[in-house]
Amino acid sequence: LKNAARPLKASVLVSHAWDAKYSDLLVALSASGEDGPFWVCAMALYQPEDIPAFSLERQLGLEAGGPLAAVLRCADALLCVLTPSCNIFSRLWCLFEVFTAVQLGREVRIASKKPRFGLGAIDEFLIKLCEEPVDSKSAQCGRRADEMAIRWAIQACPGGHATFDNTVENVRLAALVKNRDQLVGGGWKDTEIGRQYQDAIHEIEGRLRRR
Repeated sequence: LKNAARPLKASVLVSHAWDAKYSDLLVALSASGEDGPFWVCAMALYQPEDIPAFSLERQLGLEAGGPLAAVLRCADALLCVLTPSCNIFSRLWCLFEVFTAVQLGREVRIASKKPRFGLGAIDEFLIKLCEEPVDSKSAQCGRRADEMAIRWAIQACPGGHATFDNTVENVRLAALVKNRDQLVGGGWKDTEIGRQYQDAIHEIEGRLRRR
């Protein structure tokens, strides 16, 4: 390990989709303005599966989320990384990370590649991804054991999938509202991007009322 002599305590847990490009993850983290230290499962967990004692099954355990809750209890926030190659909100693990962070009272922040217009409030990836409703029932998961554990945990929580999905929708809504308010303050209210934000906000508000 490069920093084995002076390990750092993670302050930000990074939620990202494994189908996304690693280069996009690095660009988004760099553009996020977050200082870290970051906890990224791709580096924090040993995953070659060539040493039985360090198998993913042993590291994650039987409980849904594995070490997720333990890391979040020590961290200050969860950072969701959006990339153009994969919808993070279609991945069951990522949804579960957001839900767990909210349950533990941790702030959930959203980051993506640097905005095209150079204004931090404009996040076209977020607007695009919010067009599709959160649907944990159809969300994908790589490992069958993880999927079964997470789905059992969702069904066991009060309100089941509806409560779970609404929690994530509310996180997305808060991010949209925050960015919209920054645009209004910057004089972008009556622009096309300003209208796109407002439309996305109304769409999520409508979903939450209908559920």
